[in-house]
Amino acid sequence: MNKNNHFHLLGAVIATGILSFSGVLIETAMNVTFPTLINEFGLSTSKIQWVTTIYLLVIAITIPLSSYFNERFSARKLFLVANLIFLVGVLTNCFSPNFAMLLFGRLLQGVGTGIGLPLVVISLVLGLACLPREGAKTPKKLALRPVIALSIMFFAFISALSAEHLMTFALLFIVGLVGAFLFVQFNRKESLIDLGILKNHRFVALIFSLLVYQALLLGLSFVLPSFIQVSAGFSSSVAGLFMFPGALIGAVLAPISGKVLDQIGARKPITTGLILAALGLALLFVFLPTKSLALLLVAHIVLMLGLGISYSNLMTCSLSTLATDQLSDGNALVNTLQQFIGAVATAVVATTLSIFQGLNGFKVGTSHGTSIILALFFILIIVSLIVSFPNLKKIRANH
Repeated sequence: MNKNNHFHLLGAVIATGILSFSGVLIETAMNVTFPTLINEFGLSTSKIQWVTTIYLLVIAITIPLSSYFNERFSARKLFLVANLIFLVGVLTNCFSPNFAMLLFGRLLQGVGTGIGLPLVVISLVLGLACLPREGAKTPKKLALRPVIALSIMFFAFISALSAEHLMTFALLFIVGLVGAFLFVQFNRKESLIDLGILKNHRFVALIFSLLVYQALLLGLSFVLPSFIQVSAGFSSSVAGLFMFPGALIGAVLAPISGKVLDQIGARKPITTGLILAALGLALLFVFLPTKSLALLLVAHIVLMLGLGISYSNLMTCSLSTLATDQLSDGNALVNTLQQFIGAVATAVVATTLSIFQGLNGFKVGTSHGTSIILALFFILIIVSLIVSFPNLKKIRANH
């Protein structure tokens, strides 16, 4: 009996892992195709970025609903729905005749990933075989008004960042502010996420650094493949392979860095990681004009070493500042903000590239825009180091 339970647990974990991996793969792999999509649909960089942005925004909106879904439906049903929606999204993308259908497919993928987050055919079969059948659950009221306000806020702010005219930007930004105000008001009456955790200054400081990392990861996964293809003249395959070593290093270091945290505390590994990330960004900025893949790869590996050492530890330390009864809301808020900031970073990077491409031409503009983006990310990393350092010291003392 124990062996059977172990098999079911292992299978369920593997199935969920495959779904999550598929979501991450779809999230980042599409960025490599942006130059091709720009030529295919005849759109600007600021418009084509919605392929990634809409995916991240839908996940950001779906994640806060996870507690409602978990209490309303069984894990088996949620897993089935998440897989089917994700699969339909992938098939829609495969046969999209136009950009609108491509975006619709990405939206479906975002819903599927958002539901299944806390290929795909294997995940579906394995999950249904291993996840247990559960009885009916107690219905829970859906906090609909906060969800609607949150959706308005997210989409308005991202649309503002992608706007091509100042008046459009101002109008959308105002709509976003109204959505934010309504969300706070509605959330007090129909709690979706306990915003009281934001009164914890240590939590906020560490989350700021974590979100800088998230912006860095998503922003660079957009701009570097574009630079390698458009400005350096390499193929999309080369651009994809360029990103692989850094991603592998980040994945390998994540569990190792957790053990280091347990042994020596938070301050040294996270500070070291932030410094390495800053160094990697500086090297990317310096090596960019050479268009040398070897030099750029070295710089990217240094950057990802820094992220691998400190990224997961920042999340662990930020959540450790919360009380036990706040962890559920803390997780929901962190995961939601990660997706939203990823969408913001993608929109800002795409708009920056579009501006420079319009001023200097597609090839030269991409190069100049990439340099500016790297400089901005370097500043953000330095600021996050300054903000997080005193709070890491406190955590280490309590460790």
